[in-house]
Amino acid sequence: MLKVHRKAGELLLEDCRKGDSSWLRVSLPSSKVDKVSGGDAFASSKPLIDLEEVARVKDASDEPPVEVKALYGVYSLLSGPYLAFIKDNARVIGKGPNDESIYQVLELEFIPVSEHAERHFQSHASKQEKRDQSIYLNMLKTIGKTKMFYFSFEYPLTLSAQRHALATASAAKLPAHARADESFFWNKPVLEPFLHSKIKLDRWIVPVINGFVKVVKGVVMAANTVLVDFFFFTRRSWHRVGTRFNVRGVDKDGHCANFSETEMIVQKGDGGLCSYVQIRGSIPLYWDQMVT
Repeated sequence: MLKVHRKAGELLLEDCRKGDSSWLRVSLPSSKVDKVSGGDAFASSKPLIDLEEVARVKDASDEPPVEVKALYGVYSLLSGPYLAFIKDNARVIGKGPNDESIYQVLELEFIPVSEHAERHFQSHASKQEKRDQSIYLNMLKTIGKTKMFYFSFEYPLTLSAQRHALATASAAKLPAHARADESFFWNKPVLEPFLHSKIKLDRWIVPVINGFVKVVKGVVMAANTVLVDFFFFTRRSWHRVGTRFNVRGVDKDGHCANFSETEMIVQKGDGGLCSYVQIRGSIPLYWDQMVT
């Protein structure tokens, strides 16, 4: 669990998941403090925020902290950068093969990095800019409520069982985001400031997948009354996604439109398991389709 302490010009994040808490200061870069209007509503690879690990802060917040489950990413809106968090109401929808908790995201919380910049925007922006900002935020919040996002602090949801089992000893020691399959690491584009930071921020980064997860345990097989557990995972690639008819074929990097991977894992009581993976996507050629 994280606590978000809000101050006028910055956010302080407190990681409460382990014994001694860690703190991270998130603020606007000095060159961006005065730029509080204009821009776009999409995730950017440019430095949007400054990140700094700090010691425990007394009287950290101007108001009670917001409790959230995990960080989702950073979005650039008209008033400046917002941090997106997975709300604390995320629910455990099942346990993984080794009893790892798997969560379903029910809602995202969006908090401006700088309350000062947000107030300045609300005081000086045009009615159209304010209306656009509200539309962008509502769109992002709606996506967070689709119940199609899942994460785990322990289980590598982006990896099939085979890829996880074949990982080398050195790879197994890497943090979760470094081991993740980049195609299914759905919130990777909006975590760029954290992933490319000069300081090590592994504990703050949690890969999220988009798709479907279902866990069914204790199924009695009719043939010999052996109890087995079933795990179903569908992972959607974030590359080249779009609506049917409008996004087709492959791009120059080899990403097929609307590519996804569905895996079924069967685990016996003795811990042995088998996995079947099926993939789908648009025909991997350069083509499009006229809507009639």
